[in-house]
Amino acid sequence: MEDRARHSLTCGEVRLSYAEPPFSLTGQRSPSNVLHYDMKDATLGGYLREHQRPPAFQGPGGDSYTVEVMVDRAGPGEHGPWSAYLFFLRWRGNEPVGHIESDVLFEAETEAGARAGLEELTLHEVKSLLDKLVP
Repeated sequence: MEDRARHSLTCGEVRLSYAEPPFSLTGQRSPSNVLHYDMKDATLGGYLREHQRPPAFQGPGGDSYTVEVMVDRAGPGEHGPWSAYLFFLRWRGNEPVGHIESDVLFEAETEAGARAGLEELTLHEVKSLLDKLVP
């Protein structure tokens, strides 16, 4: 990472120290100051892979929820189709106190395909689903 000039700002009694932004206020950019965004964890699957744990959200009532992708056989027999839905576990403090489930959101011929379909949801989409499900 390149060195940038350090600056400070006093806001009330708090003094903040920060590096010079990698862009100019006039919007001019050069190869040395182009912003790069790493969005590996912007989707449900990306978050699970990057952080090795389920993402957590605050529900409309203030409770915390974690989310897992659940996959079940949608029909009889050993071969698909498979259906996938979201399982939201509700927490208060360190204790699970309930859960809610979405309807089936994705179906595929394989278990991996059904899981992959839900893992493509953005975290924003997952949060929107949670907000609609919480009574």
